[in-house]
Amino acid sequence: MTPAINQSPLLLTLKDALEQAVNQPVRIQLDRHHFLILLPPGQVVYANTTPLNLIRALEKLPTHGAVRYWALTDREKTLAFEEAGDGFEINIDALKWKATEVMAAGKTPPGLDLHADRVYIRSWPNFSRLPHSDDELRIAALWLTHPMSLIATATSLQITLEKVNSFYAAADAAGLLGVLFRETDSGEHKVIQLPETTNPTNSFIDKIKSLFGLRPTFARR
Repeated sequence: MTPAINQSPLLLTLKDALEQAVNQPVRIQLDRHHFLILLPPGQVVYANTTPLNLIRALEKLPTHGAVRYWALTDREKTLAFEEAGDGFEINIDALKWKATEVMAAGKTPPGLDLHADRVYIRSWPNFSRLPHSDDELRIAALWLTHPMSLIATATSLQITLEKVNSFYAAADAAGLLGVLFRETDSGEHKVIQLPETTNPTNSFIDKIKSLFGLRPTFARR
């Protein structure tokens, strides 16, 4: 992950809060109205809002300053769930993915040749519980089977480079990313073995999208 993204207030808060949530519940206050509850051992998060409103809250977070969080007693945890009302449950990996994507804001990743260095992902991302666009699904399907440069990805899928850059940052943070760097002396690329599959199609995307249905409200714990 690039240093600037890694040092964002939200991601620094998530890192620290997750360490504390191993042993006790933690509340992260995004703004006056939106908050998250992390439960031990830190793999499950509850939000007090809808998925779309959560993303909007993440997008409005400041790039500087701090995001408040604190440990909860058993009584405070009960009150927090009562305050949350009808919210939803998120896997922590899905939250970190979306948070990184938002913080990246389409910025070009440093140290990467956008034309020559080909990018791939090692496995399908955990897109559960947070909305993802068709473009994100198409990038994932493409990089899973066909390593491609960021410029070529944007051109092939007819999407903006900013969308590709943000997806790159999230996949990098999730540890899914691989890069075939251009060999400067010969102009050739290193070769990796990937399973042979057909090009991603709309029917494939539709099939994947059908797997991402949101469950209703979470059950209080």
